[in-house]
Amino acid sequence: MNTPLFEPFTFPNGLTLRNVIMALMTTWWSASDDQTVSDEEISYYRRRVRGVGLVLTGCTHVAANGIGFTGEFASYDDKFTPSLRRLADAAKSGGAPRTPLNDARQVGHLSGWQLTRAEEISGWAPPLSFLSDHRSLGNSLDVVDVADVVSKFAFLC
Repeated sequence: MNTPLFEPFTFPNGLTLRNVIMALMTTWWSASDDQTVSDEEISYYRRRVRGVGLVLTGCTHVAANGIGFTGEFASYDDKFTPSLRRLADAAKSGGAPRTPLNDARQVGHLSGWQLTRAEEISGWAPPLSFLSDHRSLGNSLDVVDVADVVSKFAFLC
C-alpha cells in the first residue's frame, strides 16, 4: 500500500521526516523523586519511538512552583540537564531527527492545578470564581509573577 502517511515529509526549513507519524509522548507520571527523568521513562520512550517520523516529549515545568502533577520531570535548573539530555536521546533513538520539538520538550507552568498534591505546593491559581467549588489552590498572579514566569520560559529558549 502506498500512502503519504509513510512517505518522507520535508518542512519549508529543510527538516525532513522519514514519515508523518508522530509519537506524542504525553506525561506518564514517572519522574524520579528528585524530579529527574526516571529510567522507567527512558525505557518507555525507547520502546515506543521505533519507526516514527517525529517525537514530542512529555511535559516539564520551568519553575520549582510550576509543577502540575506528581511525577512530572523538571527543567527549571541546570541540574536537570543531564536527565533531559537522556530523554532527548531516547526520543531520537528510534530514528526520528533531533529537532527543537524533542530537544525543548513540552514546557509549562501549571502551578495551582496540581492533580495529586496541590496542598503541598504553594503556587498560583485562577481567580476563585473560576473554580466551581470556590476552593483556593494558590495565589493570584501579579505583574511581577507574570514577568518571572515569562523569564523562565525565555531562559529555556
